[in-house]
Amino acid sequence: MMVAFPSSRNSGPSCEDILFADVCTVLDRLADPFAKAAEKMKFFARYLHRFSHLPISSLYPLLRLLLPQLDRRRPPAQLKQPLLARIYAQVFALPPAAAARLKLYKDPAAATASAGGRPLAARAGDFASCVAASVQERAGRRQPSVTVKELNRELDLVALAGTYSEKSVILHGLLPQLTVNEHKWCMRILMKEVKMGGLSGERLLTLLHTDARKIVNQVSDLKSTLEVIDEEKAEAVHAKRGGSAGGEEGVERDGPFGEKRDSLRLLFQPLRPMLARVVRPVAADIAAVLFGEGGKGKHGTDSCPRPAPTNAPVSRVYFVERKYDGERLLVHIDKHASSGPVVRLLTRRGCDYTPLYGGDFHHRSPSFSSSSSSSSASAFSSSASSSSASSSGFRWPKRERFPSEDEVRGETGDRETRGGKRTRKEPEGFAGLAATLVEALRGSQAILDGELLAWDDDLESFLPFGTNKSVAAAETARCHLSYVIFDVLYYRNSEGDEYSLLNMKLQDRKVLLERILRLSGNRLMLAPFTPACRPSEIVSALNSAIENRHEGLVVKDAASFYRLHSRKAEEKMQSRPRGGWFKLKPHLGSLPDTLDLIAIGAFFAEGQRRREVNSSHLIDHCSHFLLGVLEGDGGPEAKCVKSFCKVGTGFSLETLREIRDYLRLHCCRFQATQPPPWFDASTGSATSR
Repeated sequence: MMVAFPSSRNSGPSCEDILFADVCTVLDRLADPFAKAAEKMKFFARYLHRFSHLPISSLYPLLRLLLPQLDRRRPPAQLKQPLLARIYAQVFALPPAAAARLKLYKDPAAATASAGGRPLAARAGDFASCVAASVQERAGRRQPSVTVKELNRELDLVALAGTYSEKSVILHGLLPQLTVNEHKWCMRILMKEVKMGGLSGERLLTLLHTDARKIVNQVSDLKSTLEVIDEEKAEAVHAKRGGSAGGEEGVERDGPFGEKRDSLRLLFQPLRPMLARVVRPVAADIAAVLFGEGGKGKHGTDSCPRPAPTNAPVSRVYFVERKYDGERLLVHIDKHASSGPVVRLLTRRGCDYTPLYGGDFHHRSPSFSSSSSSSSASAFSSSASSSSASSSGFRWPKRERFPSEDEVRGETGDRETRGGKRTRKEPEGFAGLAATLVEALRGSQAILDGELLAWDDDLESFLPFGTNKSVAAAETARCHLSYVIFDVLYYRNSEGDEYSLLNMKLQDRKVLLERILRLSGNRLMLAPFTPACRPSEIVSALNSAIENRHEGLVVKDAASFYRLHSRKAEEKMQSRPRGGWFKLKPHLGSLPDTLDLIAIGAFFAEGQRRREVNSSHLIDHCSHFLLGVLEGDGGPEAKCVKSFCKVGTGFSLETLREIRDYLRLHCCRFQATQPPPWFDASTGSATSR
């Protein structure tokens, strides 16, 4: 079931002019927990048919409200529930008791408390429903007046505001204009917590295109997905009218999915990097999964199924790399944009970490995409639009080769030795990471895949995981950020030639990396790798990683292509199966240490899924637990318990129910003013106790 849309813009009303109240009605239907998914899909298809006179890309202002989790153009508002509760208390002059209940929205007693002689009837753990219940009398029966365009504009301003006071001023102007139901959905959109009762946003987008789920899973951006769908529909219409189904002459259509399709725009798009499958670090599994020998290994995860037994081992060459314990970042570089060099550091979820890790390099921020369908440049494409790549995206060139050594050397005249060794010294002063990346790139544009870590020159090693932010905030010449590069997705040289790298073999991409980068001390490194043709070589490398206390290994087929957001390990290419990427962690398959800890506290669950909503017992609304240890040696004389850790993930809902049943008789509400004499810890926050 799909909705038919035109390939070009036609006259008719815009989706921006509809009332936000109408959007809330649609969201109510989609979020109905008792409606079947098929019924919701039919309803949404009928609703989208109202806008069938518009191009698909013009639905972005509407869909970014319906699917805020997929919208990367509007950054997070950086407003948690306690701050929003404070703003609501100020805007509607809530009495102290009502304001306190709103802050304790996770507490089932606060969610069902009486206000004005009637119960609130809010859902515990659902901040938006608690807001709607708290402002029901204050908001009154006002008529809906806020349109989609107006709401998007205000939410954009909130997201862009730099301080809490600025965000508060904007919300003070918006919130009094909303109805009760609009308050509920506005909060969910602002916090990007719109849930549709088991129906995903990707599935809803399949009403627009059968491959929408694949596209959005790889570009990780709603607006880019809609634009790609529009382009493909336009090409389909052109083909039906007698045009070439393959598009422009001499242009490849092998897209990143391995299918024949138009090229995706890559530069400054929030792409999702290629993933690696988990393989247990035992010799039998390594031989079975990577080389097809025997097929008797016991695999640690369902995501890596056992291969079928083969008569002969598969002849492959793998590149064995160290698995780094840092932050995976895709680096987008445009050195020759008209406004100056532009660098973006994007996470695998599409978050822009450039302000956090880019340093003092003066990179030009992309203009923010307004809610208008004909708005100016978007958050990810505006920076690249000033370059020679057109706004409609570049086309894959026919060539499959990469630049020659002479072509690359002619751009800078600088050379590095093979294997990532640097031939020039680190400068006395140091620049930020973004400036270092611009200086290091030979050519005009590139997208690099790598891991960001913190490096200590005195120790000559990487610092433990979790130190990146603290090092970035106080970087010195001795201790600084380091970007370890292990792949390249896209490259454009100074002459404007673009190279398709997603469909280039890994062994060729590795050679290209050495030619296009000028490394800078320990701030930029190429990830070293070792070729391996036999299982014994990988086992030996794994033993070395364990001795060096590394996190593990990443093993990559030297002939593998780069598949965005994919763990696909086998792909038929001609007569030879092509492998993927695999990761081996030494701790998998080993027995963990057992700790004897005491459950001394519990925390209310966020949302509805991990709580028994129909139960009135406190323990049935808790999902995380505070564990403690006895002081001293834990002998019979110990009288005090010290808090040790908080746990709440890694076990199933069934295990969670068993834990609750075990603790049920011992559960009571914590009183911060009268803690038990044996308890030694902080009192916690008002939203958790």
